[in-house]
Amino acid sequence: MSVATSGALEQQRSALATALQDAGDTPDHRQTGSDASLAQDELTFSYRNEVAYFIGKGMPMCFAAVMNFGIPPLLEMCIAGHIGHEQSAYLQASLGYARLWYNVTSQMPLNSLLAYFSNVIPGCIGAGREDRIPSYLQRSILLTLSVMIPFYVLQFVAGTILHALGVDSRNADDVSVYCRLMVISAIVNIFNSHFEVALNNMGWVKYTMWTSLVTGLGINGLCTSVFILKFGWGIYGAALARIVVQLSRLCAYLLLMKKAGLIYIFRTSNVAREQILTRRESWEFTGMAIPSLLSSLAGWLIFELQILAITNIRGISEASLAAGALWVQFEGAMAAAQGGWINSASMRSLNLLGRKDPGACKAFWLFHNMSAVVVAAMNVLLLSLQSALCSVVSDDLSVHRWFGQIFWLLTLHMQTRISCLVTTVFFIPLGKGMLRTLITFVSFYVIAAPIALTIALTDLITNSVGIKLGACVGCTSMAQLVQFLFNAVYLCRLDWHQAGMIINQRANADRR
Repeated sequence: MSVATSGALEQQRSALATALQDAGDTPDHRQTGSDASLAQDELTFSYRNEVAYFIGKGMPMCFAAVMNFGIPPLLEMCIAGHIGHEQSAYLQASLGYARLWYNVTSQMPLNSLLAYFSNVIPGCIGAGREDRIPSYLQRSILLTLSVMIPFYVLQFVAGTILHALGVDSRNADDVSVYCRLMVISAIVNIFNSHFEVALNNMGWVKYTMWTSLVTGLGINGLCTSVFILKFGWGIYGAALARIVVQLSRLCAYLLLMKKAGLIYIFRTSNVAREQILTRRESWEFTGMAIPSLLSSLAGWLIFELQILAITNIRGISEASLAAGALWVQFEGAMAAAQGGWINSASMRSLNLLGRKDPGACKAFWLFHNMSAVVVAAMNVLLLSLQSALCSVVSDDLSVHRWFGQIFWLLTLHMQTRISCLVTTVFFIPLGKGMLRTLITFVSFYVIAAPIALTIALTDLITNSVGIKLGACVGCTSMAQLVQFLFNAVYLCRLDWHQAGMIINQRANADRR
């Protein structure tokens, strides 16, 4: 790189810092009550800094994740459970199937494609290369939109495919309507997800938290109640509420970027002038997205297919099927809460690795331990509120009874899940994505799934529908425990100094 080019980049980075200062997002302003700044991410390792980061960023991101992904589907299910005894179980089952299809064919691919942007941004900030954020943002959105087109086409055949897999025709028709409308929400969600990752890494976690609260609880709660309870729109109302929520969230993020002056960092002309689509970066995108998607297919897919396995249990009733769908929705809400802890552990660890900070290893395990303790406390609270929660989800007493029988498995699932997923955050950014896929595949498909399916879909072990239902929803807990043990072995053998070199060199790849 020439001296002139280096000087230009330094001027551009200075302009970026000036824009952030004008927005009030500097260390001095932060001390007077403003949101966090890029300087906060540049703190070196210390136990005090890590705890402050965990609380200051992990908790707001946890809260935002619950509002984004946990509350909306759970609220839909609870409202659907109070529309009338005859229709509630039917609508809840339809929403359960719709959630299954949408997550597998839309949310799962999107999360996998976000692996590129989510993993490069913390390293860039840690390495002092904030000037590359606009290029990464535009590149990731463009490539993600292109790859997602075939998945959007699948939404138009959702009902046909699910009916062929054994889903009742009425439920399948509802799923078809829901998924077609949700294409609009899915496209808007691509932009929202990228903006949220960028803003969180740049320190605006409190704003994203409040945005998620207003849209995920306030607007979503209002729209879902009005559309389903007042207007009686059923599955149409559930989909329309999601669309309104995503559009309102997009408006909120754009308003922040304009008001705070952050809109400038999304214009490549004002920062590092690098090509948006290059062969190297396209390979980086592919190299992170494909292993992430394969890992999701090897793990997350098993969880989503639980509802289909429940459908095929011999002698399953509509009430027990609704209870299974409720369990899946509750898991989604609790899993969303864990997203904040997982993301904060990943962001902080990659940030320290980008700085080549020798304390990255200690910081990571501290984040893991704090996350596990928080989840354990939440599990105790859940168990103490079990009776109240069972009465809230539906007016049908038989649904209460079935849901209560499998509720305790939710706490076991969540405890193993947090340790499993926190310990996977380094595989993809360090180029070991296929190893993660292999570990996930063995844990879920080779060990856990055969045991669960043997219990649930045959009479070799038991004839009890309750035990079979428990085997379906408990399958993932077994797999997550096994995967965590594999992950722990890998992390104990990891060369953290070399890992820091990899993250730092990727952040400065444009200078090579």
